[in-house]
This record gives sequence, structure tokens and C-alpha cells, in this order.
Amino acid sequence: MDLLDWQGQDTQAQELLHLLRSAGVCVQRYDAARHQGPAGVCVLADPAGAYRLQPPYPTIAIFEGEDRAALRAIAKTGVPAITAGLSEHDTVTYSSMAQDCCAVTVGRPFLTLRGTSVQEQEIVLPCPCAGTPLLLFVTAALVLGVAPELLSGMFSLS
Repeated sequence: MDLLDWQGQDTQAQELLHLLRSAGVCVQRYDAARHQGPAGVCVLADPAGAYRLQPPYPTIAIFEGEDRAALRAIAKTGVPAITAGLSEHDTVTYSSMAQDCCAVTVGRPFLTLRGTSVQEQEIVLPCPCAGTPLLLFVTAALVLGVAPELLSGMFSLS
């Protein structure tokens, strides 16, 4: 069972957990009071920037590349970070958007929690309302081991 620490809107966390579970990912919401070990993935997505990172640190952090509060929160923790956003500097971004689909680009390789590599690629998704939360969802799904070819079916559920 992987643990997901979503630091942001609870409705987004619940939506992501639903999508991941629908795709067969065994994942649970991280609760620092209940879990002794670290979260596998920590997504920093709080518009107010009220992040709490304390030992034991998560295995991987994901955040929007322009989120300076998230960058400050992971600084000096040693936690590997993957950025998702609308900048060409982000690891995961959009290469195109249309009314009924979008193309998400992995611009630099990164490792999943299981140590497999996610290579540079483009993933076409049925996403009528593309935005930064979708990029965070896609990145978290990839880090948690969802195969890129399964993402289209996963996001057509929403």
C-alpha cells in the first residue's frame, strides 16, 4: 500500500484517490498521526502555501514549478522533486490543449516509487478542462506506477 500526502484542497485529494483506485493502484491518504513511516508521494498543491514537511520526509515530492512556497518547503530536506506546470522548465507540462483532449509531455525522465524510469514522452488524454491540478494528478499517477498507456482510460473516468 502506497501512501499519498496531498497538501491542498481535500476535494482534489479525494478525486485523485478515486482515480488511482479505479486504475487498480493500492493507495491510501497519508496521516502523520496514524502512519509511522513516510508518505511515498507528497503533492504540494495548497494555494495558500501552508505546507508541512517534517521527518520522516516523503520519498518524492510533486509540486507546481512556480510554487515558491513548495520550493521553500522541500529545500534542505533532500527529497527528490518533480515539477508539473505550464513552464518549459517543468518536468511534466502540456504540449497542446484542445476542446476535448490534451497532450501531456514528460520533458525529463524521473523514477517511480518502485525505481522504474518514466521516460520522455507525450501522453494524449481526454481532458476537457486541463489545468495544473490535472498535471499534478498525472504526475502522481506516473510516480505511483500507473503505466502511461493506462492514463487515458483513467482520466476518462472523471
